[in-house]
Amino acid sequence: ENREEAWHNVYEGIKNVITEFQHKFEVKNDFIKELQEVEFVTQNKKGTTLNDIFVFPNLSIAKDAFKKETIEYDYFLEKKKKSILIKGREFSGKTALLKWLFMSLGEKYSPIFLSGSNIHKVINFDDHLKREFSRQINGDFNVWMKQDNKVAIIDNYNHNTSYNILKYLDDNFVMTIIAVDDEEYMLYFKDESSFADYATLTLGQFDLAQQEGLIRKWFQVSQQGSLGEINDLDI
Repeated sequence: ENREEAWHNVYEGIKNVITEFQHKFEVKNDFIKELQEVEFVTQNKKGTTLNDIFVFPNLSIAKDAFKKETIEYDYFLEKKKKSILIKGREFSGKTALLKWLFMSLGEKYSPIFLSGSNIHKVINFDDHLKREFSRQINGDFNVWMKQDNKVAIIDNYNHNTSYNILKYLDDNFVMTIIAVDDEEYMLYFKDESSFADYATLTLGQFDLAQQEGLIRKWFQVSQQGSLGEINDLDI
């Protein structure tokens, strides 16, 4: 009945839709495909994705000089501010783990995937982050930066990566997950004070159960059957 009130109602409705849209973030399909790529597939397994064959690896944290504790996926879901360093040998599966974490943590957090090789001393971290955001995620970068559930995942962290990035991540992200090679860690970071507050996780070799799980999934991709239909003799 009141024209002014009606248009104000329209205005509020449009404003609510825009606000909701600005706070909605989705990973781009092209980037998901990039994360899902598996390098060591054979000709008859070209359609294989990381999710098809991923088995959560052998992760542990040292409690003291003689005792270590196994880390499960739930460790990453605990809602508290944390900084995590994952070290492992070359080709031990660090990148695959980080990619899988990116895709899995998206239900609770808002992650972004970075490469330590591209983060240099002279870099403007905001600009670099904005470029990576545009490549990976649909949404408003400035609104995303104000979210309190952002997670930074950094692969191939090394001695050439700007150490200033650590404080930047601590100031802007609720969780930081960094992967580094064992040799790099021992040579450059073992006694580095910047990592004093980081939980250091070790990525070890698959145990027998994990090996079997991986082989079963590999057979499943080949035979397009369920895990229960795989012949134990073939395993």
